[in-house]
Amino acid sequence: MTEEWKPTTDQINGVISSTFEFIKDEANDLLQELQCPTDYIAGILKSIASDFESNEKKDA
Repeated sequence: MTEEWKPTTDQINGVISSTFEFIKDEANDLLQELQCPTDYIAGILKSIASDFESNEKKDA
């Protein structure tokens, strides 16, 4: 059985935190520019997440 990957504290406080904030800021910018419902932005983010989940299954 393969051990589950976990980020280090430095990774969480560094690149992960900054990337999370960047994505959140970009989503908020898109929300303001489009003046669309938040559900639309959530759908975009879910679609991106789904693509990553699909790729993970293909790599397994």
